[in-house]
Amino acid sequence: MPVSSSHGAATRQPLTRPNGSRVPNAYERVLKDGSTVAEYNGRDHLGVMRKKSFRAPTKSARIKLVEAYAADLKRGQIVSADRTITVAGLVEEFLAHLDTRVGSIDPKHRMAPRTKALYEQRLTDHVVPALGRRKLADLSTADLRGLIDVLRGKKLAPSTINGTLVALGSALRFGVKRGMIPSSPMASLDRDDRPGGSRTTEPRYLDDKQVDKLLICAGDSFRAVLATCANGLRIGETLGLRWSDVDFDKKTITVDGQLALSGEWTPVTKTKASKGVVPMLPRTERELRAWRTRQAGQGFDRLGKDALVFVTAANKPQGHRNAFRALTAAAKAAGLNGEGVEPLGLHDLRHTFAAALFAAGFTLPEVSVLMRHSSVQTTASIYAGLSNEGRDALHGRLLKAGVGA
Repeated sequence: MPVSSSHGAATRQPLTRPNGSRVPNAYERVLKDGSTVAEYNGRDHLGVMRKKSFRAPTKSARIKLVEAYAADLKRGQIVSADRTITVAGLVEEFLAHLDTRVGSIDPKHRMAPRTKALYEQRLTDHVVPALGRRKLADLSTADLRGLIDVLRGKKLAPSTINGTLVALGSALRFGVKRGMIPSSPMASLDRDDRPGGSRTTEPRYLDDKQVDKLLICAGDSFRAVLATCANGLRIGETLGLRWSDVDFDKKTITVDGQLALSGEWTPVTKTKASKGVVPMLPRTERELRAWRTRQAGQGFDRLGKDALVFVTAANKPQGHRNAFRALTAAAKAAGLNGEGVEPLGLHDLRHTFAAALFAAGFTLPEVSVLMRHSSVQTTASIYAGLSNEGRDALHGRLLKAGVGA
C-alpha cells in the first residue's frame, strides 16, 4: 500500500476554481510547514517549458497569481535569462545606451553628462571588479549584499555605496527591459541591507570675511570663479557661463547650461529647475568686472557673446580639476583647512550662499527659488543650514522675540 503523507509530492493535485473547473497547467501542494503553494507547469509563447511556484495566503489569491503569470507567458512578456551575458557585459551595453541619452533632444530621456560620467565611474570602479565575471542570469540578492560588504571594506562613504547601488539598479532595470534577465535581484534587497543615508561629514559654511579672505588668496585666475560659486552656482554652471549670461546692467546671471567634465558646453543642467536667473551679488559683480577687464587685455575675442567667461591663458575652457586645485590652495593659504576640519569643497561655497540667505531671514520657498531647486523639500533637507554667525544670532533673536518670557 502507498505510504500516505501530509505534505510534499504526495499532496500535489490540480488547482481548481471555486466552480470546480481546472486552472490549465496548474497544481497545488502542501509544504512541510503546512502552507499551500500553487505551481505552474506549462509552455511559453516559444514552446519552452516553464515552471514556477506561487505563495499566497488564500487559494483565490494563488489562482490570480498563476493566471497572471500564464497570461504574461502567452504574450511573451516573461523571458528566459540569457546565460551568455556577464555583469560586465550588461554594464558595457548599459553605458552605451546612456551615451545615446546625453544631449538627447527629448527632455524626458535626456541625461546630463555629469550624471552619465558618475554612473560610469561607479560601475567600472566598484561593480565590474567585484561582479563583472559573474553570469548575469545567476546574479542574486546575496551577491548584492556581498558587493555592499566589499564596498564597506574599501571604507567608502555610505552615500558612495548607495550611489553605486543606484547605478547598478538602473543597469539591471535596463537588462530586464532588453530581455537579458526576467527580473532584477535589486528588487529583493531590503532597506536594512543598504547603508544609512545620513551624511558622514557636515557641509562647510563660511562667513563674508572668510569668503573675502579666500578670494584674496585665490589669485587673479580664480577669484571670479570662486566668487561666482559663492553666488550659489554649481561649479559646472559657473564654468559654463558665457558673457551673454552676465548682465551687469540688471545685475543678474542667467544659468542656461553647464560645462561638462569633458570640457564641452552643454545646455543640459542638473534638473529643469536649475535653469534660471540669479541676482548678482555686489562681490560677484566686482570680481567679474575685474576679470572682464583682464580678459579684454588679452584680446577682445575673449569677450564675444558666446565666449565662455572662464578660460585658461590659452583661451581654452577652464577645467573642474583646476578650479578644485585652486580652491584647495587658497583655502590652505587662508587658514580655512586646518587640522581636524573637513577640507573646503567647491560645493561648500553654494552651501555658504544658502546659509547666508537663511541667516538674512529669507523664507524657505524664497531660498528654494534662489537656489533653483526642483522642490522646497530639497532645500529643507540639504541646505537649511546656518553659518556659525547665524547660529550665534539665534539666541539674541529668540530673546528679542520674547519666547518663554
